[in-house]
Amino acid sequence: MSVLAVKHLSKSFGGVVAVGELGFEVACGHVTSLIGPNGAGKTSVFNCITGFYRPEAGEIVFGGENIAGKPPYQITGRGICRTFQNIRLFNALTVVENVAAGQHTRTGCGLLRCLFRTRRLQREERDVRERSFHWLEFVGLADYWDHQARQLPYGDQRRLEIARALASEPTLLLLDEPAAGLNYNERERLLALIQSILQLGVTVVMIEHDMGLVMRISDHIVVLDYGRKIAEGPPDVVRNDQLVIDAYLGGYPDAVS
Repeated sequence: MSVLAVKHLSKSFGGVVAVGELGFEVACGHVTSLIGPNGAGKTSVFNCITGFYRPEAGEIVFGGENIAGKPPYQITGRGICRTFQNIRLFNALTVVENVAAGQHTRTGCGLLRCLFRTRRLQREERDVRERSFHWLEFVGLADYWDHQARQLPYGDQRRLEIARALASEPTLLLLDEPAAGLNYNERERLLALIQSILQLGVTVVMIEHDMGLVMRISDHIVVLDYGRKIAEGPPDVVRNDQLVIDAYLGGYPDAVS
């Protein structure tokens, strides 16, 4: 069963096609990876799915509804959340405050309750804090809860961004190059974290250039080149596809072994 279906998706910038007639489906409970050379349109696809870009054509079906063109906060509220290629944390806030910020679509107290500090508001604040610590435990950052986000090492900042995304309680999590800049040990911890996320019942779509990681964790791979799909399938099929080898792997299929 698919949790997301992208159908005939197109997005251009000044006549340059970023995404052209793209279609693929994301199976529930699996990892689907988007790969391709720099400039292939991968992040543009993420931006269309999450509402940062409005596509010119096509559908993005999630939960039986076409969400293409809806604003990001509505899409997050429906159960899709993402991380970014360039980490976007609230650097002046503490680690726990960053995770709490990820729950904004799951809280309901309005202005009057905030002004008068109602019991409901106080109860909600306690719940938000408890859930924030839960997600920090989940990603292994609970000991750093009171540190400013900027004080964390780079790899920990990556995990904090994932914790903040998980705090919105998504059913579909989009990870944009989560292994970028990580060393070997950090990549292994990331692999284990993604596997733990899957065990929660969260489906993952990932953009990643680390082909070793992609081949180890992915159930399905979609390959883009100049905004168009040139191949898709399980890792073993994609690894040996000649179009993929020529366009992305530089003629060296062993690069993904």
